[in-house]
Formats: sequence, structure tokens, C-alpha cells
Amino acid sequence: GRTALHLAVENNDEVAVQRLIRLGANVNQADKQGQTPLFEAAAHKRENMLEILTARGAKADHRDNQGRGLAEWAIEKGADAVFLEILASYGAPFDPAKNTRRTPLHRAAAEGRTDLIETLLLQGLDINARDSDGKTPLHLATAAGNVDMMRALVARGANAVQRDNDIVTPLHIAAEAGNLAAVDYLLTLPDVRLSINQHAAYTNGFTPVMVAASKNHTAVIERLAAHGADLNQTDNQNRHSLFIAAETGHVEAVRKLIALGADASKDVLSNSNKSSAVHWIDEKNYKEILGLLVTAGANINAVDSNGQTPLHRACDYTRRDKILPLIQMGADVNGLNNYGQRPIDELVDNYSYRNEDMPDIIDALLRAGADAGISPSPLVQRAPLHVAVDAGHAQSTTLLLKKGAPVDVQERSAQHLTPLLIAAENGNMAMADILLSYGANVRKTDAEERSALHLAARSGNAGFCEFLLDKSDIDINVRDKQEWTPLHHACAREKTLVVKTLIERGADLTAVDGEGYTPLHRAMAERSDDVVDMYVQVLGGRADFDVLSQNGDTPLMVAVRTGFERSITKLVAAGADITKQNPDGESALHIALIENQNGIAEALAGALQIRGVNPDTLQDKDGNTPLHLAARSDATAVMEKLLESGADINMPNAAGETPLHLAVRNQHFSAISLLVERGAKVLTADKDGQTPVDIVMQAEQGYLFDVLLPAAIKEEEAQADKKPAPPAPAPKPPKPPTP
Repeated sequence: GRTALHLAVENNDEVAVQRLIRLGANVNQADKQGQTPLFEAAAHKRENMLEILTARGAKADHRDNQGRGLAEWAIEKGADAVFLEILASYGAPFDPAKNTRRTPLHRAAAEGRTDLIETLLLQGLDINARDSDGKTPLHLATAAGNVDMMRALVARGANAVQRDNDIVTPLHIAAEAGNLAAVDYLLTLPDVRLSINQHAAYTNGFTPVMVAASKNHTAVIERLAAHGADLNQTDNQNRHSLFIAAETGHVEAVRKLIALGADASKDVLSNSNKSSAVHWIDEKNYKEILGLLVTAGANINAVDSNGQTPLHRACDYTRRDKILPLIQMGADVNGLNNYGQRPIDELVDNYSYRNEDMPDIIDALLRAGADAGISPSPLVQRAPLHVAVDAGHAQSTTLLLKKGAPVDVQERSAQHLTPLLIAAENGNMAMADILLSYGANVRKTDAEERSALHLAARSGNAGFCEFLLDKSDIDINVRDKQEWTPLHHACAREKTLVVKTLIERGADLTAVDGEGYTPLHRAMAERSDDVVDMYVQVLGGRADFDVLSQNGDTPLMVAVRTGFERSITKLVAAGADITKQNPDGESALHIALIENQNGIAEALAGALQIRGVNPDTLQDKDGNTPLHLAARSDATAVMEKLLESGADINMPNAAGETPLHLAVRNQHFSAISLLVERGAKVLTADKDGQTPVDIVMQAEQGYLFDVLLPAAIKEEEAQADKKPAPPAPAPKPPKPPTP
């Protein structure tokens, strides 16, 4: 972005400069940094160029993109006092920049240019001028570590305790930099010594000694302490210097502070969860710092606002590098936090433990006396053994059992699972084998009285079921609270491999649950149609697909009630008896029609037709045939099949009603039309003396009467044709002869 004029000035080529200006070069054209050719003259101390350019209108008060004027730029480029005076004579600005509020004196201080101070002060600059960050030239000189400049500024009136916008004094800056020479100089000043414990805001209220502690500047810590720095003073988060040094992992600073009298036993807690210094020791140099603090009197079992000791917190984050030293230093391994958890509970509750066994930590905790059982607090629902088994951690499981963890301990959750029940639910035979070897009771159940075999069956773990049956004396037909056997669970959840295993191992196929269902009934109730295939595969012709539930339903009837056609198809194909009737006389077809499962009813009617069964042989307790119920449901497709199978269209039920009576009572136009078309009698009376025509007339359903009327007329005519002819009249006696 530099122009030819910039380059000519840089090269001190007066001829080129004059020529470019005559040709129209803009003497105030800025480059990408916002600097005009005058900045080139200032950078290279070209007084001749200053004269030429300003004579042609160059603005000496211009500032670049960073707010720097010619004087500040010249100082940055090494200009001496004489040249600054020359710049002043050409009108260069010495006042603060609008954006940064920095003066050339700030630049001189940062550069250590003590030779420029007098000249700059003569230009009217304030020695304590504050830039936009509130920093004075002394702040910048201190940050640069230039003690000579600091001394020169103070000698001319610089305020040595001036605070910037973050309440930082020069002493804070020197302490942070670890500049002992700067610290020593500042401490010679009475005002500085009086403000030695002044807080700064930018580090949460650090005093100079806290700043030094956070940076591990031990010599500075010692020097500040010698001049009255309070080592036990706290910052805005209630941390003292020793806390800060421990938190940042600076072992040298910790050692120095303790040696200088910092009180490690002082009850200092940070505002963050009210944690102590021991809670916050950094992982760097952890063991050594822990030892120093505890030896100096820090409480290794201090609790935060959640009741967490340092060991709780280390276990919560599964930090081996902290857990093991804490245990070695005597941390309490059985203390409870506010949630009832011990350190071992915190450890196993962490996601990291679920993914990785940590036998070394478990072993260290147990050797130190950690209770292997469940926490005494009712707030904790699981024992470490539950979690170890659930995660499949064999080493932790064995360690806990060896140290006396109760093998049959129940969760405090709603399920009340034991470790063996968890292993069964997960299908983890290795865990179960360990538990059984330590005496786990296979008869222990959960809150629903489900055994390990129930849970394994529910989960579809056929191998675990076999393992359990081989390794223990558990009853294969053990019942839960609902009277379900393991086979009931396997059938209900369509776990066909478990079904196969249990059947082959002798499970009772006729056992009924609390609702009176056998395992096969339960499978049909839950739409587990693949169970039918497994029964056929395992039992072949021995499979009883017509076994009755306690209420007299067959599996086919249950399947019909659920409306699952695939189960029905499989049962019928497997040979289920479609003519079986329950105590109410209902067949599967009756039930389908009652449940308005017309598609299923049509399929069953078709099956009756194929098997040559007269549907009239199937009557419920009210004498209803399938045709009665089909007419009542307006299931015309079913009616067609039933009629094709020989159903009597005029068969009365126990109330004397024909299918047409029921169709008319329910105003089913299609069913009525079909029955009338097929010859149903419209004038047959039921036991109440009502004919279908009577019912229609009482209901005032004219459109139905229009269907029945022709049939009624025809039926009356037919009845009239069948009546015998009246007897011939007796012959009249002959008339007497006429006299």
C-alpha cells in the first residue's frame, strides 16, 4: 500500500520527491497502516523531507491506524530528543491518541528511553497520564522490567501506587514478571510498602504476593513477605497465597510459603463449592504438594459444600494420580458426602469406571478399610458390587467379594436386584459364575419375585438359562408374582431360542399364570407368532395347540382376540382345532365376529369350508350360529362363505331369532338384502311373536321395509297356495214339482 512518494522519502531522494509532488502525488496519501510519507521521514529522521512535505501541505498531526502520531512513531524507531524537538516544531502531536489514550511518554517508558523524559515533559505531557487501560508510563516501564526508567519516572513525580483499570499497581506487575530488581526498587518507596497488600481485580483480587505465588516466583514471595506481605490474606474467592500456589501446582512456592509461615491449617475455603486448598491441588506435583500441606496441618478430610472430601472428588473424577496419594496419606475412605456416597461409591458411579475396570483403585480403597457393602445412607441405591457386576468387571467383583461384600445384597431401587439378577439380565455367565462360587442364592428374586432364570429368559439369553440350570438347582418352572414361569416370559417376549431351551429342558407347557394362560396363550396374547414355529420345530406332532386356559380359551381364541392375523394363520396351519368352543360355546369364529375382526372371521369361515365343517354345529350358549353373529355384524363376505358351507339361513337361536331377525334389529341393509336374496323367511316369528317385518314396521325404517315387502308378499302367496281348497257347498234340495 506504499506509494512512490513513500519510497522516495525512505530513500531520501529529494529530486524524486519534488518531481512526484509536481506530478500530483498526494502528500497525505496513507498506506495500509494508515501512515503518510511524513511517517517515513520521521522513521528515518529526515528533517529535509519534513520541510519539503510540510511545505507542500503534509499534515504533521496525522495519526496512523493504531493512533500513533509522528512523535510516538519516531520514538519507536529510535529517534533522539533533538529530533523530537524538530517534530514538535513542525506541529507533530504529543497529546494522547483518541483511541488508545497513549502519549509519546508511554512509548518512551515502554522502550526504556530515559533520555527522552525531559524533552517530553517539556512538551506538556503528564507523567501520570493514563491510557485507555488506565496504565501510566510507570506501569509500562515496570512491565518492560526497566528499573532505570522506573526510577527516572518516579524521580519526576510518577505515582508508584497508581492503579490501572484492573486495580493493578506497578508492584503487581513486577511480582507477576518475577522481576526481583523491580520489586526491590518499588519496595524502597514508602507508598508502595504501605499498599503491599492491596488487591487487584484482574486476578480475582490478588495481592502482589498472590500474584507471585501463582507464578512460582519464590524470591519475590520471600522479598514481599519480608516487607510485610500478609501470606494468609485472601482474594475475592477466599483463597490465600498457599491455596493459589497449590492450585497452580507450584511446589516450590508452596514450600516457600509454608517456610515463611503461611498457615496451612487455616480454614480457608474457596467460594467455588467452599473447597479447601487440598481439594484444589493441581495434578502437577500433586503428591509432593499434598504431603507438604498435610504435614503443615492442612485437613486432608476437609469437606466442601456438597460434603465432598478431596478423596471423594478424586474418586468422582477417577484420578489415580490423586486417589492413591490421598489414601497413602490417610484420607477417610468411608466418609459420606451430602448424597450418602462414600469415595468408593463416587468411583464406581463414574462413567469412566463403567468403561474400564479399576482394580488397583478398588484394591487400594479396600485395603485402607473401605466398606465393601452398600452405603449406610438410604440415598444410595446400589452397592459397588452391583455396579462392578453390571459393568462386567471380573477383577473388581472378585476383590469386593474377597473383602466381604454381601453376595446377595439387594439394590434400594424399585427393582431390588441382586448382583446375580443383574448378571442374569445382562446374560453375563462369567459374572454369574464368580457370584455362584461365592454362594449367591439362585432363589433370591426382585421386587416382582422374578428369579435369575426369569430375567435371563426375558432377555433372551438361552446360554445363560442353560448355564443356570446346569450350575444350580433352580426350578425350571419357578413362578413370579404374576405366576409366570420363565417359559411364559420367553414366549411373551418372543425369545424363541430360550423357548426351545426351556422346552427341551422339560418346562411345563401347561402351567397357567395368574390370568389362567399357558405359555402358548401368553405368546398369542403378546403377538409372538414365532413361538408357534418353535413349538412345531421342537415338539412336532406332540405340540398341543388346543390347550385350554383357565377360562376355557384356546391359544387360537386368544390370537383372535388380539387380532393378529399372522399368529392365527400359523396356528391354523399347525393344526389348531378351529371348532373348539369355550364354556360360553364360542368358537374362534364366534369371537372374531364378536370382536368385529371381519377379515379374520372370513379366513376362519374359509377354513371351516375347507375342512368340510357345517357351521351350524357351532352354537354358543344362546344358540347363535356363526351366521347369526355374521348377520348381526353385517359381515356379508363371511355370510357368503357360511352359506356356501351349508349354514341354515333360517335356523333359530334360543330366542327363536333367525339371522334375519338379528340383521333387521341392527338395521344392516347389506346383510338383510343378502339374506332375503338367499331365501330367508321374513314372516317367521321369534319367541316374542315378532317377525322381521314387524321389527321393521315398529322401527319405521321405510327403506328396509322396501326390501322385505316383496319377500313378504311372495311368502304370503306361497303360504296361500299351500292352503287346502274350501269344501264344495252341499247340493240344494230339488224343488217340488209344479202342481
